Amino acid sequence: MISALLLVLALPQTAPAAPPPQDPHAGHEHAAPPSQAALATQRALQPIPIERVKLTHRFFVERLKANHETTIPHCLDQCEKAGSLAAFEQAAAAGKGQRGEAPKSKPYADSDVYKTLEAIGWTLVAIEDPALETRADKIIDAIAAAQRPDGYLNTFVQRGGAEPWKDLAHGHELDSGGHLIEAGIAYARGTGKTKLLDVATKFATLVDAQFGPEKRQDVGGHPEIELALAKLHEHTHDARWLKLAQFFLDRRGDPARKERFGEFAQDHKPIREQTEVVGHAAGAGNLYAGAAEVAMQSGDASLVAPLTALWADAWDTKTLLTGGLGSLAKDGGITRAFDLPNDTVGCETCAGITLAMWSHRMLLLTGDAKYGDAVERVLYNHAAAAANIAGDKFFYDQPLATRGDKHRQPWFETACCPTNLARFWAQVPGMVLAQNGNSLYWLQLASAEVDTQLAGAQVHAKLDSDLPNSGRTNATTTSDKAAVFTIKVRRPAWNVEAMVKHDMKEQEHDLHDHEQGGGWVPFERNYEPTDGFMIHFLAPVRRVRADERVAADKGRVALMRGPLVYCFEGVDNGGSARSICLPAEAELKVEQVGTILGGTRVIRARGKRALLGPDGAATTKVATVTAVPYYLWGNRAPGDMVVWIPETPELAEPQGAAK
Repeated sequence: MISALLLVLALPQTAPAAPPPQDPHAGHEHAAPPSQAALATQRALQPIPIERVKLTHRFFVERLKANHETTIPHCLDQCEKAGSLAAFEQAAAAGKGQRGEAPKSKPYADSDVYKTLEAIGWTLVAIEDPALETRADKIIDAIAAAQRPDGYLNTFVQRGGAEPWKDLAHGHELDSGGHLIEAGIAYARGTGKTKLLDVATKFATLVDAQFGPEKRQDVGGHPEIELALAKLHEHTHDARWLKLAQFFLDRRGDPARKERFGEFAQDHKPIREQTEVVGHAAGAGNLYAGAAEVAMQSGDASLVAPLTALWADAWDTKTLLTGGLGSLAKDGGITRAFDLPNDTVGCETCAGITLAMWSHRMLLLTGDAKYGDAVERVLYNHAAAAANIAGDKFFYDQPLATRGDKHRQPWFETACCPTNLARFWAQVPGMVLAQNGNSLYWLQLASAEVDTQLAGAQVHAKLDSDLPNSGRTNATTTSDKAAVFTIKVRRPAWNVEAMVKHDMKEQEHDLHDHEQGGGWVPFERNYEPTDGFMIHFLAPVRRVRADERVAADKGRVALMRGPLVYCFEGVDNGGSARSICLPAEAELKVEQVGTILGGTRVIRARGKRALLGPDGAATTKVATVTAVPYYLWGNRAPGDMVVWIPETPELAEPQGAAK
C-alpha cells in the first residue's frame, strides 16, 4: 500500500538551519476562544484552539506570510475581476425588482468569496491588518444586503430569478451556504465582529426550516453543509445545528436519488454502509470530515468504523505519494502514481486539502498517530506545492510527472483551489496541538508556543522543530509549580531511528521500544518549574517503491527525506528529467545549495542519462542527477519533471527522442 512503502535508508544530512523568519504573530493579542465545554463526548483529543497557539515554525510561517500578504489579496482581486463580488450587489438589486442581465458567473462563485473571507478571519486571529479588515467589512456589508428577508442567499439563483432549492445537484446552494457558515465563524473569532455570522445563522435557520424529517429530504450534490453545521454547533452550543448536520449525513444513500447523484456525491449508499471512497474526491473529503466532526460532537460511535474503513481505502489505494487524493479511477485496484500517456491523474488541490481536514479530525476522534502522518504528508508536499513561492499562482491538479506543459496559473474559471488553499493555510496553527487531561499532544512537529493547564499547574510550553531540514526537536516548559504531566510527541512514520534526552540532565541515548507506543513518544514525569527534553528523529534519504499493483511504476523509485517528497526537474538535469535514471547502487547525498530557489537541500547522486547517438541509437552516459523538494518544483525555468524515476536506462526516455 502507498502508506506502507518499502524504505531504503541512505545518508543523513548535517547542514545548519537558516535563521527563522519574522514571526507574524508578534505583538498581537489573541482573542479568547469560544467555550469548548461538554462537546467532546467521542473525542480522544481536544484540539487547542488557534487563538491560544503561537506558531513560529519557519516552514509554515513563510507560507502563512505569503498567504496573508499575497494569496488572500490576490483572491479578493480575482473575485472582483470575475464579478463574484459585484454579484452580491446585483442580487440585492434583484431583490428590489431591479433585474439586470442573466448571471454570467458560476453557481458556486459565492463560495470563492466566502472561503477568502474565512481565510481572512483565521488570519486576523494572529495578525492585525486594519486595511484588510476594512476591505472584508465592505464585502460583508454587500453580502448582508443581498440576503433575502427569509435568510435565503445565493447570488446565482437570486440574479437569475430561479426557484430556490430547485436543483440541489448542481445549484450549490447548500455547499456555498456551508462555506458562508464557516466564514462567519472564522471572522467572528478573528475580529469579534458577528455581522457575517448573523447572516450565516439566518441562512442556517432557513435551511433548518426547509430540510429535515417530514420536510425536504434532499441533500446537496456537493457535501459541505454537514461539516459547517457541526462547526456552528461547536461555536454556539445550539443543538439544532448538530441535529441538522446528522440529518444530512443520514439522508445519504436514499435509493430515490441514486439516479440523480449516485457515486459522484457519495449518495449511492447510506454512509454507514460505505467502504470505498468513490465519486468527486474533494466532496468525499468534505463529507467524511463532516461525519468525523459529527461523531466527535454527538458521541455517535456508529460512524467510527465506516469512517476508519473509508479512510484506509482513501489513504492506501487512492492517495499519491505527495499526499494528494488522486483520481478515483483505478489501475489494478489502486490509483495510478505515474502514467506516461496522461501524467495528470486528477490530483486536485482541493481534494488533498479535504483529505488533510478529514485526517486531522480522525486524529482527534481516535488519537491514532497515523492520521497525523497523513496531515504532515499533505502539508509538506501537496499543499505546499499548490502555490508558487510568491503565492499568486496555483495548481488546480498536481501531477507527479509532466513534460513541461504543466504550470501554475493566476486563476481558474472554477476557482475553488486558490481560495480553498488560502483558508487551509490560515487554519494550520490550530492543527498543531491538542490535549487530553494532563497530557499535551504535539500533533505536528512544528515550532509553537502555548499556555495551558496540566495537573493543576499553569504551564508555558515552547516546542521547537527543525523540520523539514532535520528531525531535531526539543521542548522547554515553565510552570508556576512542579507537577506530574505528560507531553506526547508524534513519532513520524518515516522515522526508524531516534535519539532522546527525557530531560536536559540525562545523556542522549537511543529511543527504545518501551519508551514509545501507538505512534507517540511520551515524556511523562514530575516537571520542575523550568524543564525540558529533546528528541532527534533521524531523517536520512530513503528510496521509496510504489505499491506493486501500480504497473506504470515498476522499475521506478521515488526519493524522500523526512516528510519531504523529492522530484527531478529538467532545469537541474541537463534540460531533461525524463532522460535520467538512478541506479539502485547509487549513493545519495544531501547538499545545501544556496543558489537554488533561495537556498534548499537537494539530493545528488551519480546516475545515468539516456541519449540518442548520431545514428539514432540509444546510448547512456554517467551524469550527476539532482532532485529538489517536490513543493518547490515549477518555480524556475519551464521544463519536464518526474517524481518516480527509473533505476535502469531502459525505462528512461532518451534525450532528443520524439515525444
